[in-house]
Amino acid sequence: MERQTTDRAKVSDSQVRLLMKSYAFVRSNVPKTMAFKSHTDSKEEGAPCPEFSCFLYYLFAPTLVYRDNYPRKKETNWLAVAWHFTEVIGVVFYVAFIFDRFLIPMFRDFGRKPLHPETLVVGVFGAMMPGTLAFLCGFFCLLHSWMNAFAEMLRFGDRMFYKDWWNATSYAAYYRTWNVVVHDWLYTYVYKDFCEVFQPKTHFVPTMLVFFVSAVVHEFILAFTFRFFYPMLLLAFGGFGALYLDSGYSSNPQCCMWELVKLVSLCCFSKSSVSTERRCRQWEHHYVAVVVYREWYSNLSLQHGVVRQDQLPTDAGPVLGFLRSPLVELSTVVIWK
Repeated sequence: MERQTTDRAKVSDSQVRLLMKSYAFVRSNVPKTMAFKSHTDSKEEGAPCPEFSCFLYYLFAPTLVYRDNYPRKKETNWLAVAWHFTEVIGVVFYVAFIFDRFLIPMFRDFGRKPLHPETLVVGVFGAMMPGTLAFLCGFFCLLHSWMNAFAEMLRFGDRMFYKDWWNATSYAAYYRTWNVVVHDWLYTYVYKDFCEVFQPKTHFVPTMLVFFVSAVVHEFILAFTFRFFYPMLLLAFGGFGALYLDSGYSSNPQCCMWELVKLVSLCCFSKSSVSTERRCRQWEHHYVAVVVYREWYSNLSLQHGVVRQDQLPTDAGPVLGFLRSPLVELSTVVIWK
């Protein structure tokens, strides 16, 4: 089960990444191609289409915004590449230890016995500190070590994958500086295009559109990975996160702290929902099971004994726990944040 979940996370992440890159490539080159007019007397050699090597480099470059040419370094520092990949391996092992030592034991019995509100509250508060540490490790692993490793191998010059989001004093500044790679794509191909086509009087509509697109992509990855739909990120991004932009609360200097608490809570609810989904009974109709959260009726299922003990998964221990939850949580929550 854990192996299948990890594979689905990898497939959904790669699918979204390739879709964003393909859209950026088409959006950048189709207008130039359509505007080109060939003439027999023209000295131009051909249509302004990029070479295949440009597209191939763009597929592996640590950016989502397409350009025919990028700033490049003269040579590759392979020692730096090895060091960044060493950081990735070290962080993965450390996050695996955090999950196996602190987080997995908290949610191991979800779905095995009736759920009470105090149990969920205690679990969330108990997981905040290790969850925050795992979140920061995931940020360092993916947006710093992993991105810089590929940038160094490809001699990619633009290394601004994130800014000082920890110094942000508003939610608007936080969303702009947390993940610059995804922010640039959303601004270039969603926000900017919408403003150029519809020319709205205010920036509220294009801003809400950006949040909506981001929330839908997050929910697609989570639903495809865990095989059930529970729109927590849709509310977090399209609801509270978007409303805070135009409110007085958005200027709270502790916005990064509250954002970390929100993300850790989402991770905890995700972990509890996955544990419950694996242990509760199945609906006869598969599509109902996708949209109905099983924790709603897990207490009733346990009281009537519909869950067999032989269907409950056994504890995997630290070896299998190393690859169980960290990769799934990091790939689904951290990357597309």
